Amino acid sequence: MEDDHLNYDVNINGNLYEFSLDTYDGETYLSILDAGGLADAIPKYGEQYEWIEPRLAKIPGIKQTWTTRWHIQTPSALKKVKALLKKHEFHEE
Repeated sequence: MEDDHLNYDVNINGNLYEFSLDTYDGETYLSILDAGGLADAIPKYGEQYEWIEPRLAKIPGIKQTWTTRWHIQTPSALKKVKALLKKHEFHEE
């Protein structure tokens, strides 16, 4: 399987947040920005984490591996995550 990187700019309550979907070595992960440095376990934007975490928790085949990172373990889960992000993706009019 080839490595892949996709970014989604998602509109959450009128604010845009970036989600990164990365595939490498056949494994896919969804990530959000963290606060960086020694605070890498803290999401940079609390609103973004509070929006995505409960939605991902409802999808079978996803394992949270870090506060800001989820392992998408099945093709079905990946399809649902992509649909969720595309549904809320920002589009200029």
